[in-house]
Amino acid sequence: MPAGSYVVASQFSTRAPEAHRRTPPVEPGRRPVEIAVSGAGTLAGDGTPTRRRVDVVVTTEPGPGGGPGRTYVAAAAVQLLELRAAAGDDAELDAVPGPASDSWAATLALTKAEALRLIQAESFARAIRLIGR
Repeated sequence: MPAGSYVVASQFSTRAPEAHRRTPPVEPGRRPVEIAVSGAGTLAGDGTPTRRRVDVVVTTEPGPGGGPGRTYVAAAAVQLLELRAAAGDDAELDAVPGPASDSWAATLALTKAEALRLIQAESFARAIRLIGR
């Protein structure tokens, strides 16, 4: 760094680069699983949302007969290991008029059954949200 240049706080960070970070240890019988969620901005704004318990709520699309979608708790009281804003790889999609996307990536400590249920929900759900406990 040249003498007299500006220094920003990120240059003092002691955090490891993204590729070298390790996931915190989880309870026996659980594995860290990353899922895409929406509407987690308020949860992230609570200071340190990691290591707290959350419920994962799934809202499905309406059925083929035009009936209403279904909302249910897909995983209750699971440990939130990490929550971060999703990378905006699709910049052109963000330019489309309408509500701003509020996409987040959540790493949760899940059992195998919970992980399979949430991975399936990512394929068909209208929204997957976290509710803090």
